[in-house]
Amino acid sequence: MKEFLQRLQRSGVPEGKDEVDNEVIVHKTDGPLDIVQGQIKNDKGISLAIYRLPNNIEEQCLHGCIEKVLGLVPRLNFGLKQFYNIVILGSVADITKAEQRIRENYRGENEIGFYAWNTTTGSNNKSGNLGMINCAESFLIHHAAVGNNVLPEHFNFGEELVSNFIGNDNNNDILERLIGLFSQECDWILDINSSKASATLMALKTKRNAIYLCETNDEEFYVKREISDTKRNRLDG
Repeated sequence: MKEFLQRLQRSGVPEGKDEVDNEVIVHKTDGPLDIVQGQIKNDKGISLAIYRLPNNIEEQCLHGCIEKVLGLVPRLNFGLKQFYNIVILGSVADITKAEQRIRENYRGENEIGFYAWNTTTGSNNKSGNLGMINCAESFLIHHAAVGNNVLPEHFNFGEELVSNFIGNDNNNDILERLIGLFSQECDWILDINSSKASATLMALKTKRNAIYLCETNDEEFYVKREISDTKRNRLDG
């Protein structure tokens, strides 16, 4: 027993607790993509940032969003972390354009994947065609590091080969898969604009820390309430 408690203390887990209580920073800002270095107090750095492109975005606006997202993360990581991942979600057409823009203008390696909604057959299939996919969207993973290298730390799946196609029933399943593949437990996840803070809540559920960027008082109140409920449910479970 004494040896077990010593191991717990060395790992940073207090006696009597099964796990470290993950942290969430809710940061209210008028411009999530315009945050400057040092504005958010986090001394660990961001391992994974998640951003969803707006629907029906024009190409010029898409280029502007990409530039701001890829400028935001290195600002927040300056002097803290030299390698990280950025996940960008959107339509297949928009993600294809985003990958080309990043490849032509930024250092780092990119991967594109796809995910599908309502892949079940039978009465629950909403496409109206048995066995066919109702809707497919896409995601881009940008692996950034000094020297333009892809490192083992960019991944959380060892040497196994992982498919770039994810078939799931809802957005939370996709976020859980992406967070699990491209970050480690206790890493910091930057949730730039997920709907109803879904990436932040999934980060908590998968034992990560999170930074959520919100723009209104109502959004801040809602997110803090959901975070409290998620933490409580995790403890109860």
